This record gives sequence, structure tokens and C-alpha cells, in this order.
Amino acid sequence: GVTIITMTDPGGQRIGMTANSFSSLSLDPPLVLWNLACTSVNHRAFCGTRHFAVHVLDSRQTALARHFATKDIDRFGELATEAGLYGLPLLPDYHARFQCENAGCYEGGDHTIIVGRVLCFDEHPGDPGAVVQEAHDVGAGHQPGAEASGRREHRPQHRGGVAGVRSRGR
Repeated sequence: GVTIITMTDPGGQRIGMTANSFSSLSLDPPLVLWNLACTSVNHRAFCGTRHFAVHVLDSRQTALARHFATKDIDRFGELATEAGLYGLPLLPDYHARFQCENAGCYEGGDHTIIVGRVLCFDEHPGDPGAVVQEAHDVGAGHQPGAEASGRREHRPQHRGGVAGVRSRGR
């Protein structure tokens, strides 16, 4: 699906980008992965960060994905964010959201595979389908974004939810 990955650099600058290469890797421990082009201006920042957040977009968020895929703009600008674990900038609207600790970066041809250990998982009801279908358009310069409501948060557990992820209902 299409995602927005966010982080804060050591100087406090918020960094975010659209990515369409996100996947679950393991349930125990809870791990996810995503890929970043080695030529990305954000490559050094994301490979060097200790924490990042992954926001899986829902079907109404085409404009938001396009915004975070646009080059040479302040992607956060006047966008409202929430403070997450370790000061991560969190977008309030998403289908699912993972707050992660960087568990490693691995060479994968012209991309780097970034693995995150899930520290916290939240979800909103919604349909990620339409944004997934638009993943091709994002890579072609037509990116996705919009809104969702009613969220549930999960944190590491083995029964009910993501294994090892802290859980908190909302």
C-alpha cells in the first residue's frame, strides 16, 4: 500500500516522504520493512535515524500522498501533527500507523531496505484499497491523501493484535 514515512532528525527538523513499498516482515518480534531509493535526498536521514513512523493511507488520502511526494516543498508546512514516541511527527489521519525503532538498513540493489521494530500500532476504520490502486500513479508523479476517524491503538502483545506491540484501545 501507499504510506507516508516520518521522522525527526537530530536537529529537530521533521522529515516525511511518500513510499509505496511497505510490508510486514515478522510477528514475533513485530517487524515491518519498506524500501528507499539510494538516490533519495532523504536516504541519509532515514538510514541514520533511530526511530520513524509509517502511516498507511486510506482510500480518501490521495492528496496527502501527493503532497508528501512533491519535491522541494516544506511537506509539513501548516499540516497539524501529533507528537509520538521519541518526538516522532505523527499525522492524525491514516488507515494504520506504526511507530518503529530502526532495526537495520540493508542494501537491495538501487534501494535500501529499512526494517523497523514496531513499538506502537494504531488503526482507523477505512478502506486502504483505492490508495493501493493508486500506488502506480504515485511513482509516476501523481501522488495520494485525506482523512479518517475513530482510531484504535495496539502495542506489543501476543494474543489479540500484533505480537509484541503495545496496545491501547480508543
